Amino acid sequence: MKKIFPAVTVVFLLSGCVASQKSAPANLSPVTPVAAAGAPKVNVAESQTKDYASRLMQCRAELDALQTYNVAQHQQFKAEFEKTAGHLKKYLEVKNGIGSDVNDLAMPKYQFAIRDVCFRIKTQLASSIVKAA
Repeated sequence: MKKIFPAVTVVFLLSGCVASQKSAPANLSPVTPVAAAGAPKVNVAESQTKDYASRLMQCRAELDALQTYNVAQHQQFKAEFEKTAGHLKKYLEVKNGIGSDVNDLAMPKYQFAIRDVCFRIKTQLASSIVKAA
């Protein structure tokens, strides 16, 4: 019994490795040079910047809508949003002049700060709309 358990364990482990290799998604086929040459080049950073900008515009619209339901909360969130956006703007002004190691630490901090404010604005707006109904 003591000799069978390790053998069965090894068989299960090896069969799991083989199964994971066989179950790779089919849509990850390599791109042929012809298809790559004909396809438009999409800059990932540019795509992320556009997505981030659209999220900021949506957040700003929700902040403006909050003014209709709760003026005091709107003023509080507006001050916080502008303060956070100001810090981000300062960072973006010096971003290209600092090392990538500092950028790798700083950028997620600012992105999180903006997302946090936007999430709380969205939550407060939804709560205010439901309370008004």
